[in-house]
Amino acid sequence: MRKLKILILAVVVLTGSLLQTSVFAENNTSQVLDVVTRGQGISLSVDAFNESMVGQVEKRKSLESQKLLKNYDLKLDNFILSGGNVSIDVTVGEEQVQLFGLLHASYKVQNGINSIVGDLTDETGRYSVLLFEIFNDNKNDNLLINRDLQEKPHLKLYLLDGDKNIILFETDLPEALRGLEVGSFAEKEDNKKEMFWFKGLAEPEMVKEITTTETSIAEASGKTDLDFAPMALNSFSTWTNPTTYYTSFYVGTDYTQCWSLPYLSYKHVNVTSSDSTWIAQFKIAEHTKVGNYTYYGNNVFEYKNLKIAFGSGDYSTMIRTFQQGRIYDNSAFNGGLKKVGDKIATSLIKKTLSAVPYGSTINDVIGYINTATSTSGEVTLGSQGVSLSGSPVSAAGEKLASKFKLEESTDHSGRTDNGHYFTYQVVLNYEGNGSSKNTTGNLQLKFDVFNSQTNKTTPISKDFTLAYRASK
Repeated sequence: MRKLKILILAVVVLTGSLLQTSVFAENNTSQVLDVVTRGQGISLSVDAFNESMVGQVEKRKSLESQKLLKNYDLKLDNFILSGGNVSIDVTVGEEQVQLFGLLHASYKVQNGINSIVGDLTDETGRYSVLLFEIFNDNKNDNLLINRDLQEKPHLKLYLLDGDKNIILFETDLPEALRGLEVGSFAEKEDNKKEMFWFKGLAEPEMVKEITTTETSIAEASGKTDLDFAPMALNSFSTWTNPTTYYTSFYVGTDYTQCWSLPYLSYKHVNVTSSDSTWIAQFKIAEHTKVGNYTYYGNNVFEYKNLKIAFGSGDYSTMIRTFQQGRIYDNSAFNGGLKKVGDKIATSLIKKTLSAVPYGSTINDVIGYINTATSTSGEVTLGSQGVSLSGSPVSAAGEKLASKFKLEESTDHSGRTDNGHYFTYQVVLNYEGNGSSKNTTGNLQLKFDVFNSQTNKTTPISKDFTLAYRASK
């Protein structure tokens, strides 16, 4: 196979410019690189891709036995770099397209691998760029068509045409790129596209739902301190979803396994005339294992449409709420990670009664939540609260807008709350005739589990009974 000289030469010239990306960004200047060269790759159907490169190795057909759709000539020229943005003219066979986008650090940097990838788009819409990677390292890597490059620096470009045929290019990395360091490039907040570049193309090796046990908890979280803690007043309890989710893929030499387990930590206290705070925190235990490497945050499972709401019982009223978290905004505009100080869109849930309840049952309290009004609004993550006007308020909650997702392991690598989570707090006060009463509240949790590889959505709903005492 002829080498992809055009890609090599273009990236060689580009290297020096990329190391000065901040200079281009500050000065808003651009550089045009007039370089032309050619290379060759192969094209195969999705079926042939699955037969020869996906699944257990002993069951695969050899690539030589496949009828390749064609060999593609590739020509690339007119490189433009501006403020870190890259634009490339590429000719694939008889078609000319324009690729543009950003280079960023690969997810592989988590394990010390010097890999840089491009999040590139074809401006003409003829091709999808599945993967563009500068692998500047001597470690093992997943190579589909040129295994001679194993443990050598190399470059990959995988494309998908309009007929869903896969075009593959792999070539040596020239000496001039050996000094390129991944530390010069920013890490992307959501680089799932790179790890699962074969989304919708490769058939999963296995998709299963595992009954959550101590074993599956340890498998998903990498630790054993998540347990089925019983509900307890004045202390945190942990609820784990009854199902632990698992999906695996075997593409090339990479065996990719995804585990994910959503869970809830919650606490309620007796309600008095002083502020009494109830707390619920939605968390995720997950990781993806690619070969012998473990990664946090890149997973096929996502959690959306999260709703947390509290309902209170007798002689109790809610006066304000707070919300904290780290969640990902998946919208095209103003998207990205949302954290302390950021505003997020949410449905504000509130139920106001004409009088403080007395003699309410758990069904009454659940009814308060289910019949509460919901209004669209914005809240700020952090210490800025939301006042609940109207008295007494017997239910309050929030439902995140559908554009928000949570997928990254909440606690990992010896740190807490460094991944995705959402915490909702409601502050209650006693409101009664001076007498005390044992009563019951409720915590309602709802969310959707979405598998981005199978496009399957599973709704989950859980109610927690909260026994407490309301007293002056």
